[in-house]
Formats: sequence, structure tokens, C-alpha cells
Amino acid sequence: MIPFHWLTRIVSSFYHFIMPPPPSNDDMCIFTDEPHLVLSASGLLKNLKNRNDFLREGLGNIHVERVEYRKSRKPRSPLEHEYLVVTVKESSGAERRGYLLVDRLNDDPSADVVQICAQSEVADSGSSSPAASSPPAPPPDDQWETTNRLHRAGARLKSFSKFKAPSALDRVVILRSIADAATVQDHCPYYVLRTMDLSQVRRRITLEDFLLVVRTTSENTKQYHVIFAQCYWFAFTIWTVVQLVTLADVTCTKLSERQGKLSSVPQGLLPVGRGYGVNDSRTPRTIKLQWEAAKVEADQEWAALQQAHRAPALAREAAEQALQQERAAREQDQAALQQERAAREQDQAALQQERTARRQAEAASQAALEQERAARLRIEAEANELRAMLQLQHRPGNV
Repeated sequence: MIPFHWLTRIVSSFYHFIMPPPPSNDDMCIFTDEPHLVLSASGLLKNLKNRNDFLREGLGNIHVERVEYRKSRKPRSPLEHEYLVVTVKESSGAERRGYLLVDRLNDDPSADVVQICAQSEVADSGSSSPAASSPPAPPPDDQWETTNRLHRAGARLKSFSKFKAPSALDRVVILRSIADAATVQDHCPYYVLRTMDLSQVRRRITLEDFLLVVRTTSENTKQYHVIFAQCYWFAFTIWTVVQLVTLADVTCTKLSERQGKLSSVPQGLLPVGRGYGVNDSRTPRTIKLQWEAAKVEADQEWAALQQAHRAPALAREAAEQALQQERAAREQDQAALQQERAAREQDQAALQQERTARRQAEAASQAALEQERAARLRIEAEANELRAMLQLQHRPGNV
């Protein structure tokens, strides 16, 4: 059954190689148009802090939706590689998706390694924290000490030898689509060990918080160790911290028991230090506490960056509001002036009406006086005429 499973993976990888999936409008290249951009978690966080579009639309709006725990192996090689493929999604707006591949590599003078190291050094030098400004302390002799007897024996053997653990290369690869994860892994056959669904969790984890988990895990153990701090430990620790924080549902496949084990080596013959069997300083619960402490400072820095980004817009809004208030006050003054002018015109109209009424009253009074005078004259004329007639009648000689 297992050979058939590997064969199907090989055929699937070959198909995706010759027939790349068409671009989807739902796929989101979050940070750049360049495909397969390789960054460290520190470099990517610094990239986001300098992007105005992320501070404006992405901060707190992009959440981890799904995490796949994968295991792959190169053909004709006994070594296996474990890594995470992460799906993030915008919670509002266009609700686009983006994809990341997170893994740990050993020392390798490749172009990606040079790029990751350079970005990590620049990001660390730009940090204002005391820990970042001071040189890293040398690793203690008991840094690989564990409760496992075989692990303790390996640690003692390394302490007596001249072995010097190389620096780990922890990378975050930005994918254009989830199918690009196979391309980043050189189309090596792989299978999914576990899947974590975070779409319905109560406590969601944002993109910036997830990258802080990756950075905290990297800074906890910067050295690569084939038994104690390799890709198995790195992927398992990040996976477990996210699960502890979000309490997300995990779906395990039939091959999930192979997590942290070499399939080509009989079980128990070569124990790999990972999970909760490592030194207490590197367990997921310890790194979760370190992440929570780092998150307090990171949240304050994000808030300051967002406030600084919004300051010009807030100043413009305040100026526009002041201008609108001034315009409204001017309009109110003009309205009051118009009302005062209308009241004055009404007073003038009332005064004119009063004058007209007074003239009309005077004219009516004058007409009444004229009529009274005319009536009196007429009465006097009639009286005079009657008096003259009476005098004629009483003259002598009139019978």
C-alpha cells in the first residue's frame, strides 16, 4: 500500500510540474509579485512593517485559515523533511487567500541561504530591543540535555567531540498557490501527516502573530542539530504552539504517527529529539510563553506603526472637519444675516402700511369735514331762503 501511495505522489508531482494550475482570482500574493520569495520570519515581519498597504488593510485582517503538516523525501535518499504549508485569508474586503511554506534547513551555501542570512541580520540590526543589540551568548554545554537517556548520551558524545552545530536556516517561502509548495520542495513526493483547521476557532491567529511564533521558535534555538533541533522539531513546535493558542481542530491521517521519525530506520533505533522529549527550554509550552511575552512588545510596536501611518490621514480628516465646521458657521452667519435683512424689510413694509393707513384716515376725515361743511352751507341757504319768503309775506300791501 505504501509503495502505491508514493507512486501516486510522484505522478501527481510530475503532473503539476508539466501542467501548472491556472491562476485563481482567490489566490493572493500577499507581499510581492515575485513568486517563491524566500525570507526569514524576521525579514518578512520587517517587510510588513514598511508596507503602508499592509498597515492600512492587512494588519489584524489576515488570519491563518489552515495548516498542513507535510513530510517529504528525495528519491534515493534516506533523509526525510518535515515542513508546514500555511493558508492565510483576509477576514474582510476581498477575502483573498495567500500561502506560505515554513521549514528549517541545515547549513547550505546556496543563494537562498545567503538571502535569508542577510535579511535576518538586517532585521535583527534594526530591532530596538536590548536582546537584539547585544551579541548572542555562546550556547551552554547542557543545551542538548534531555530526559531521554539516548539523547543525553548523544549530548555527552557531542560535548567530548569537536562538533560545532551549524546555524539553522529557517525560511518562510511566499507561494502564489498551494501547489507551488511542491515546486519549492523540488517536486519531492510527500504526504500530509496532519491538517489543522482554524476557520472556526474562537481565538484566531493573525499573520503577524503567526510569523512571530516562527521567529520566536527560530530565536529559541538558532543552531541546527540533526537530532535535537532539526526540521522535525521546528515544524512540530510551531504546529503545537499554534494549536495550544487557538485550540483548533486537528485531523490526523493514517501516516500521522510518522511525525518526527525516519521511515527508513526501524523505530527506536534512532530516536529524534522533537515534541516534548527535548530540553525543557525548547518545548512548545516554553516557546509559547516566550511568544506571549514577545507579543506584548510586538503589539505595542504594531499599534505605534499603525498610528504613525494613520496620522497624516487623521490630520487631513481633522482639517477637513475644521473646514466643514468653518463653512457651516459661515453659512449660519449668512443665514442669520438674511433673516435680519428680511426682518428689516418686514419692518419697513409695516411702516409703509402704517403711513398709507394714516394718509387714508386723514383723507377720509378731510372728506367728512368737507361733506359736513357743504351740508351746513346748504342748510344755511335753505334757512335764508325761507326767512326771505316770510319777510315778503309780512310786508304791508300784501293781502
